Amino acid sequence: MFDWGEYLSQAQRLAAAGDEAGYRSSISRAYYSVFGLARRRLSDVERLPVPSTGRAHEYVWTTFGAAWADVTRVAIGAGGRRLRNRRNLADYDDVVADLALLSSESLAEAQRVIALIGTLP
Repeated sequence: MFDWGEYLSQAQRLAAAGDEAGYRSSISRAYYSVFGLARRRLSDVERLPVPSTGRAHEYVWTTFGAAWADVTRVAIGAGGRRLRNRRNLADYDDVVADLALLSSESLAEAQRVIALIGTLP
C-alpha cells in the first residue's frame, strides 16, 4: 500500500530546487499527500463511500468540514481546501505570483493537516 506521506517528502525535495517547476510540483505533491491520507481515512477507517472519480476531492473536504462540532475535522477540511486551491493555481495557471511563498505555505499546511489526521481516534 502506498505511503502518501512520501509525496510530502518529494514535495520538500522539489521545493528545494528553487525553480518554478519545482515550486509548482511541490505544491501539487503537498496537496496529494494530504488528499491521499484523508481519503484513505474516510474510506478505510470510517468506511465511507468515497467516490472513485474526480468528485472525491470535493467529497473528502466537504465531509471533514461538515463535522462542525469537531474542530479538528473542520480544520482538516479547511486545510485541505486551501491546499487544493493552491494546487489548482500551480497546476493550471500560466502565471502565479509568489510561487516560492505558496510552496512554503503549502508544505507547512500539509504538515499541519497530516498531523491533525494523525490525532483522529
